[in-house]
Amino acid sequence: MPGRKEGEREKPYQNWVILYPTQKGDLKILEGFLLPKQELSLGATSVLNYLLKPPKDIKLPLCRSVLVEDAYFDQDFSDSVSTFYSRGFRDINKICRRLHFFSRRIKPSDVTEFGALEQLNDSYLGFSVIRPLQVGKLGRTVIKARRENPEVEFPTCCGRLHTNIAGEELFVDSAPFMEQDGRVQTCSSVAIWISTTVMAHSFNFPKYTTSEIMNKATQTLVGARAGPTQGLTYEQMMLACRDMGYAPIIFDETDKLEAIYQIYSYVESGIPPILLLQLPDGNHHAVTVIGHAYSLLPQPRLQRVCLQRLGEEILCYVRSSEWVPYFYIHDDQRGIFRELYFLDPDPDQLRQKIVSAHADTLLPAKITVDLKEWHCPVSINLGLPSKYVPKETIANLWGTIVPLPKEIALSHSEMEMKCAWLISFCFSRLKLKLPQSLVLRSYLTRSNDYKVRIGQNSEMSAFVRMLYRGKSMPKWLWMIEMSTADLVNVASVNDLRIRGELILDATGNPWPTDFVAFHWVDDKNEGAVATMTREDSDIDAALMASSRGPDKPYRPMVR
Repeated sequence: MPGRKEGEREKPYQNWVILYPTQKGDLKILEGFLLPKQELSLGATSVLNYLLKPPKDIKLPLCRSVLVEDAYFDQDFSDSVSTFYSRGFRDINKICRRLHFFSRRIKPSDVTEFGALEQLNDSYLGFSVIRPLQVGKLGRTVIKARRENPEVEFPTCCGRLHTNIAGEELFVDSAPFMEQDGRVQTCSSVAIWISTTVMAHSFNFPKYTTSEIMNKATQTLVGARAGPTQGLTYEQMMLACRDMGYAPIIFDETDKLEAIYQIYSYVESGIPPILLLQLPDGNHHAVTVIGHAYSLLPQPRLQRVCLQRLGEEILCYVRSSEWVPYFYIHDDQRGIFRELYFLDPDPDQLRQKIVSAHADTLLPAKITVDLKEWHCPVSINLGLPSKYVPKETIANLWGTIVPLPKEIALSHSEMEMKCAWLISFCFSRLKLKLPQSLVLRSYLTRSNDYKVRIGQNSEMSAFVRMLYRGKSMPKWLWMIEMSTADLVNVASVNDLRIRGELILDATGNPWPTDFVAFHWVDDKNEGAVATMTREDSDIDAALMASSRGPDKPYRPMVR
C-alpha cells in the first residue's frame, strides 16, 4: 500500500469501501479480492458460492453488502510473518484486507455513525481475512451457517466469535476456516486450529494461532522443524493438542457404523473431531467435522447393536446416528460446510467412483492404494457448479482425533459399554419393560449448561427438573438420552421426543457401577427416577430409593 504524499491529510474512513455484490462491477472486485489469478481455489470459491448463490426458492443472494477494510493487521498472519516468512529473502507485506458480509444493503452512514453497526448484528454474516499471498489468500474466515432447512441441518460445533469494526463490536456463531498456504498452515495444523478455536470460544479455553500450533507440534521431535513444513504426522498432531491443554484421543477406524456413531456423539457434544483421511494416490489429508444432517427414514431398517460383556449379551439397541445421512466438514482444500458421506467398503464400487470422478478431466485418477484395506471410505461433495469436474473427492477414514477437555476421563467407547450394562441393570432392578426399539443418543455436556437447558424445557417433569437442578454434579457429564424408534423417526426434530436419560460422570472410571441419575417414562406415562451421590457405592440401595409418578415423553436437547 503506497504511503501518503507529503502534506496530504488522512481522511476519515479512507481505507473503507462498501461493495454491493448484486452489481456486476462490485462482484468482479470481490472476486478479485478472494480468488487467485492462476488457479481454482475451492476454499475461496466455496465462500463465494455460499454467500452469493441463492438458497432454494430465494431469488436474492444471502449476502447483499460487503464492507471492506483495506488495512487490517491479522494476529494469525502477523504471527506467521514474524515466525516464518520474515526469514525468507523476499519481503512479505503483513497488511491484510478484511471483508465483512451483511445480508442487507448497508449505507456509509451505518459505518460512520456511532452505534449504527451494532444495530446490524442480526444481518451480519461474518468476515474473511485476505492475506497478501499468491497462494492460500483466504485467511481467518468465519461465515454464519446458512441453514436453508433448520429442522434437518445442525452445525453443532459453533463458537461465538466477536469482531470489532470501527470500534463497534459484532459477533457471529459459527466455526472458523482458513486455507492452507502449504508452509505454516497445512491441512493438519488448520484442522487443529479449527477444532480448538471452536472449543476456545465455546468453553472459554485458550486460543492459539496456526504458527503456535506448528511450533507445539514440532518442538520435541528429533528431525522435525517448526517450519516451513509439508504437514504433520498424527503423533505431532496429538502432541500439539496435548501441549495446548487438551487430552486428545485417537480412534483407529475399521468399522463404518462405529465410526459414524463416535463422530456423531462428539459432534453433538460441540467438540469438533479431526478426521484423518487417505486419498487414492496415497497422500494423506485432515478435515474437521462441524455438524451433521438429520433425515427421516421412510422405511426404517434399523441396525440394532448388541453389546456383550464377558461373553454375555447385556443390551440391544439402536444408535441415533442411524438418522444421520451425512456430516458437515470444514476442509482447508475444498471449502466450508462441505458434505461428507460414508460409503460401503466395496473395492470395485470404490474404484468406479474414483475413476468416474475424474472422467472429464485431463488427469486420470491415480489409485496407488489397496482399496481392499479401505474399511471406512467417504465421499466429500465439492459443491461446485455443473461445469466443474470432479464433483466429489473419495477418501478413506483411517483415524479420528478428538481433542477432549483434560477433565474428561471416560471415552466414548468406555461410556457406551458402561451405559449398556447400567441401563440393562436398572431396567431389571426397577422391573421396567425394556422396549425392543430402544434408541440411545449420547453426548458430552457441562453440568451447568445442562441445568440451564432443562430449566427451559417445560415438557420435562417439574419434579425431575428440580431434582437435577439442585443436585451436585461433576463438571462434565455423559448424557445418554433414551427413546424409542416411533418417537425418533419423525419428519421434523421439533417432533422428537425422548423417554428418559442416563447421566454418567464423564470424569470418572469406566468400571465402577455408579451413575449420576437414571430416568425413564414407560408407554403408560409412568415415570421412574433414581440418583446416586458421590458418596454412594451401593447401586441397589440407590435404585431401591427411586421415585415414581405420572410422567410423559419430552423434548431432547437440540443444538
